[in-house]
Amino acid sequence: FYAIAGDARRYIGEYGDSDLLLIQGPPGSGKSSTTAFALLARMQGALDAKREARILVSANTHAAVNVLLGWVVKAREHLRRWRAIDPARFDRFFDIRLLDVPVYRLGGHEGAPYGVQVLRRGRARARGEPKACRAMSGPEAPSLL
Repeated sequence: FYAIAGDARRYIGEYGDSDLLLIQGPPGSGKSSTTAFALLARMQGALDAKREARILVSANTHAAVNVLLGWVVKAREHLRRWRAIDPARFDRFFDIRLLDVPVYRLGGHEGAPYGVQVLRRGRARARGEPKACRAMSGPEAPSLL
């Protein structure tokens, strides 16, 4: 499926009760890919607990946010493939709604990754586009921003 090393596996599975988690490391160390799975694990926990959840991602640059959100979409695709290969195992461990958790990006920044919905503000918003606050606080599934 997807090989995850010991320290990364611990990071994904632990710290779920932390309100804030700061991640630091050199480029290419796996921060974004591991954090993507950790965020989905927290969403899974919220779904299991029947709690609403919103996760806010912040970074020093727009590019860093885009990289992480892109990895969240990729991690979700890995889970989709796993479900296609072994649906019984997937259903034993995951809530199917996790595959449809919306991933939003605030602002009109260019280059949002495929699968990430850009929420524009004010006059940049096209007619019929939802307002950012409304989209993020809707009654549907948890969301990642």
